[in-house]
Amino acid sequence: QAIQQWLDQQGCYPPNESPAEYSFYAEKAYPIPKDRQQYFQRLITGKQPSVGYHILCYLAQIGMVKSVWTTNFDSLMVTACYKNNITPVEISIDTRDRISSIFPSSELPCIALHGDYKFGPMKNTERELDCQESIFKDALRRYIQSHNCFWI
Repeated sequence: QAIQQWLDQQGCYPPNESPAEYSFYAEKAYPIPKDRQQYFQRLITGKQPSVGYHILCYLAQIGMVKSVWTTNFDSLMVTACYKNNITPVEISIDTRDRISSIFPSSELPCIALHGDYKFGPMKNTERELDCQESIFKDALRRYIQSHNCFWI
């Protein structure tokens, strides 16, 4: 609380619990995108999917989950799919055309809204998120309008 109070007094930082906090501090700490990418890679290395990821796989296997849309860029959902004998279809900015495909029940589209630190640029600063490609936004909009979606 003391740190937040000091930040608030400076007048140049986002207020506590502001939607802008994450992107603001990510860019402040690592203004160079490659440095940000390496930071997140270090955080993710060696991590295993939690029970929640495995439950999502089970729900996909019984037909209750048809796709996973995530702001995470840790690939833990993809790892969980492989561990549960599901073929993940990774979709991100670079492969956005896949989003319009029809997938068999043995495949689970895993849509990375912020990119993936391993294969391309992440989208985690406000400027990067604002530049999210319109094709990807349109695909997301169409998908949401044509499917039953649950938000967790």
